[in-house]
Amino acid sequence: MQIFDRKSKRGFLFVLENLPDEIRINEGYPSVLVINGKEEESFCLRCESQPCIKADVISATMLGIDFSTDNSTTLCPVDAIHWDEKKEAVHIDSTTCIGCGLCASRCPMKAIYKKNNEITYLVSKLDAVALKVENNKENGSRQLHQIAELRKIKTLGRILTENDDILLQLQTNLRELPPLSQNLFVKNVLNEIGGYGLIRRTGDNSFRMDGLLSFKLGTVGGPLEVEFGDDCLSAIRLILDDICVLHSRHGLQAKNLTPFVIFHHMPNVRQGYWQVCQDVYTVTGIKVYTMTLISLLLLMWNRKNLVDTYTQYYLNCSNQDLKQYIEKSLARSLVCKIDEAGIFAPVK
Repeated sequence: MQIFDRKSKRGFLFVLENLPDEIRINEGYPSVLVINGKEEESFCLRCESQPCIKADVISATMLGIDFSTDNSTTLCPVDAIHWDEKKEAVHIDSTTCIGCGLCASRCPMKAIYKKNNEITYLVSKLDAVALKVENNKENGSRQLHQIAELRKIKTLGRILTENDDILLQLQTNLRELPPLSQNLFVKNVLNEIGGYGLIRRTGDNSFRMDGLLSFKLGTVGGPLEVEFGDDCLSAIRLILDDICVLHSRHGLQAKNLTPFVIFHHMPNVRQGYWQVCQDVYTVTGIKVYTMTLISLLLLMWNRKNLVDTYTQYYLNCSNQDLKQYIEKSLARSLVCKIDEAGIFAPVK
């Protein structure tokens, strides 16, 4: 849900002469636009709506519930990407960026890429591909329409290929984020892979759950809990409390809810989380779905939609192998060997 602010002070905009037929992500290099059979390097369109900087705002009413949400539009978890008013260009602070790839995924032109461990992009090209036009209502609407159409265009390739170093460094960086930033980042990634996530507004005591996650507008979906520490049993207990609140106070059928817990690392087997997940299903028939934030990023880097596969992420005491389901979703083996960090399986 892009917000288009007509109060912009920009004197000009860029629009495409022709929309590409296909976008080919070229990992480590600029993506390629295929326009009328001709290949052109992708570039920053300098979108006025700034999808690489601003997060979409999804209201609780869009899911059909009264829920006080945090409406922050900050996308980057470390605030490393900004719009430079003087240069009228995107600025990425390489000293702050953690390389999560969220801005690259959000870019409609797929112009942002990682090179030499830094996130970068090509500046706008003024040739037969792009036009520099006056910033007015008509051209603003034209650019916004093109951004929406670009998201529908066939796109090939992956944003980033995982390896042990990338995943371990990201896991460390993400754990150091403030709690609210962690929750908002989880929400932003979920929204990028097909979900409609909401995070509770800080200070609202009428809801104790971290948020809500749905895969269809007009429906609540289920409660969302985010746990970056080691208190895994509290996460499943909170999910049970969330289910009761949604059922008793909001009239939602418990059996229709799809509760999700997103962890920084997988719970240890001895902590009891997995047994409680199985007990909840045995007694109530409700499956609590479990994933790690890194597993969500893998889906995003590979442009996979969680709505198509979320039901396979029901794990319990008989099966905590998250890696096999990620590989199934990606239709390939992962290029990493991590087994001690709790990213894909409990730490032994």
